[in-house]
Amino acid sequence: EHAIAQPSFLDRNRRRLLAGAVVLALGAAGGVYLYLDAQNAALIARTAASRARAGLARDTAGSLRQAHRLLSEARRRARGDAEVGSLAAQVAGVLAADFGDEDARAAAEKLAADPSAGDGAVAARWLVASTDAERKAAEADVLAARPSSAPILQALAGRILLRRGEKEGGKGRLEIAARANPPLLRAISDLGDAALAAGDAEGALVLYASALSAQPTHPRSVVGAAEARLALDRDLDVARRELAAVDGDAASAPPKDLRPRFEVAYARVLAATGDPAQAAARLQKASESLGESPAIAAALAEMQLAARAWDKAEAAAQRAVRLEPREVSHRVLLARARIGRGRFREALAATEGQEGRAVRVQRAIARLRLGQIAQAREELEKTAKEGKMPADAAVWYALADVASGKADRALPVLEKVAASPAPPPLAHVALGRALEAKGDAKGAEEAYRAATEREPGAPEGFLALGRLLLAQQRPQEASPALERAVKLDPADLEAHRALGEARLAAGQPSAARADLDFVLMASPRDAGAYQLLSAAWLAEGQPAEARRAADRAVELAPRSAPARLAAARASLAAGDAGAARRHAQRALKSGASGDAAAEARRILGEARR
Repeated sequence: EHAIAQPSFLDRNRRRLLAGAVVLALGAAGGVYLYLDAQNAALIARTAASRARAGLARDTAGSLRQAHRLLSEARRRARGDAEVGSLAAQVAGVLAADFGDEDARAAAEKLAADPSAGDGAVAARWLVASTDAERKAAEADVLAARPSSAPILQALAGRILLRRGEKEGGKGRLEIAARANPPLLRAISDLGDAALAAGDAEGALVLYASALSAQPTHPRSVVGAAEARLALDRDLDVARRELAAVDGDAASAPPKDLRPRFEVAYARVLAATGDPAQAAARLQKASESLGESPAIAAALAEMQLAARAWDKAEAAAQRAVRLEPREVSHRVLLARARIGRGRFREALAATEGQEGRAVRVQRAIARLRLGQIAQAREELEKTAKEGKMPADAAVWYALADVASGKADRALPVLEKVAASPAPPPLAHVALGRALEAKGDAKGAEEAYRAATEREPGAPEGFLALGRLLLAQQRPQEASPALERAVKLDPADLEAHRALGEARLAAGQPSAARADLDFVLMASPRDAGAYQLLSAAWLAEGQPAEARRAADRAVELAPRSAPARLAAARASLAAGDAGAARRHAQRALKSGASGDAAAEARRILGEARR
């Protein structure tokens, strides 16, 4: 018999060997996969961290949101990466605090409680603190951060210290963040803000420009640069383009805390570049969309003051005072608006108990308009330091001297102030008034014309020039100056009244009546306007209308010689000789002199025939 061959070891164990080989192969493949996956996760983490640091440094809504997305993915793939966790907390905290991102807030709050998030957890705790106690505790941890800690902690610490008034310490922390790699643009812009607050607009602009060279639409730096350029009064077209670029880019939208400041800066630049109406409209829209903001209300009041829209300016200033009652500058705005409306006692009430140069100047203006010359002088004397009065206060002090008949004392001061390289507003108008009071009409005219050239947007110079020319019997020359004054301040009743008088003297009674009607609609108890209106009706051959206007003037001012004389003229023209005699006699008894007295006697003579 043939022997039966025994199966070999390989044959006997083929299946087990094959199974083992498969297991080994799968295990090896799995090891390779896990190795590659780990390598890939590490690469993702490194890439995400690098790009997130850049996004955090650029400090825009778009860059922060992109960094947040990258870090969220990296944390999913590399859960234990400490750097990713820390950066995720930093970015989420900034997104939540600056832009109100609720998803980011949830992530930041979770990471703030995670010790593995390191510096990021400290930053997040401060950024998303919801109570004063939480913020205070987090603030202590931020300030305790070492110089080698995350740049965002240095930036936050710098801002905290500056708010406390610790300028050197704050700037030192911000400089660390500004020198980081990459530098934090928010730290650079905060350094610019500190320089601007200290009055160094040039130095601030250099800092803002360095940030903008890295990110042209960095909103904090764009706003700061605009404010610096406004302070320097140059390159405002550049500021306007930069602000428009931010405004038109959703990825560069200003953060919540910056939005009011952005709107105010944009409006001021618009106004300074020739669009005051657009500026006011923008602020009005911002006040509606952003809610009540004292900064926006105050800026809107300034815009309306510049436009001489006194009612609107007063309403905006009142909102600013209500929102920030302790802010003196808001009360100054309110006083200016009330002075513009002729509400001088209310202007004094708005500034009662307040201190400061601007307050004293406005109180002095109100008192001067009320005829309280001595009190006005006292207000202005309180602005002096070491015996020296600020230039704008000195102008009003000199005007008080002119009003009290002391033009000789006022003139040297005004000549010096007007000749300075940057004279304050109204310096040349005040000089003209002093010269006019001394009888130097030629010198006064030169000063008024200089005022119109130096301050073409201010009506005071045009009004003073027009009134002087009118007094010199030059109505044809006076009318254009007065028309300009009315255009610049349509609410100024004095300018309308003077323009009506000039047009009447120039042989334009119908045009004169339009100006006088405007005055009387706003001020129906203006006896002087009724006298002029009576003369205009007489010039148009309407004695009955002239008499009605003159009788109203007499009713309002029965002891006024000009009102009585106007009534005498109108009564004579209307054929009522008895009334003409009575009014002419009362005009003489009321103190009519010179040409007015001569005319009253003439009317008496004609009425007796």
